[in-house]
Amino acid sequence: MAPASPTRPNVLFVLTDEQKASTLGLYGDPVLRTPALARLAAEGTLVESAFTPCPLCVPSRGTLLSGRYPRHHGLWFNDQRLAGEVETWFDVLSGDGYRLGLFGKNHCLAEPALERLFDARFEAGHEGFRPEPEDGERAAVNAWLRRPELLRPPWAAG
Repeated sequence: MAPASPTRPNVLFVLTDEQKASTLGLYGDPVLRTPALARLAAEGTLVESAFTPCPLCVPSRGTLLSGRYPRHHGLWFNDQRLAGEVETWFDVLSGDGYRLGLFGKNHCLAEPALERLFDARFEAGHEGFRPEPEDGERAAVNAWLRRPELLRPPWAAG
């Protein structure tokens, strides 16, 4: 694997879920300060104008990862995963020798793609961390996330 250089940069892609740009200081929120994100944006690329072809999380992520509209990548609902033959920019980076890590929510790629593409995975979604953590701190977060009151409205959909 080649080291980072001006022609081969390190890539950090940050994608938050259900967050308007106007709620971040780096996009001009006068109250909320996000200095770490602001620094990353200043030193990298900040997307200032974008649209989504579908107002649902997974189809939108499918488009973002594949560069294809939902009618071409096949995701129309949130309970679907990209088919293995749909190429993503993760495939391109991996094929170019980049080591990839996934930290946080996936909700887009199927398990075979996750195993094939990512050298490191620290997945956390609606139900907590996956796979079930062995250390006490992550297990405590999982227990907190699985409290019965968080599994009912208004925190969870029926």
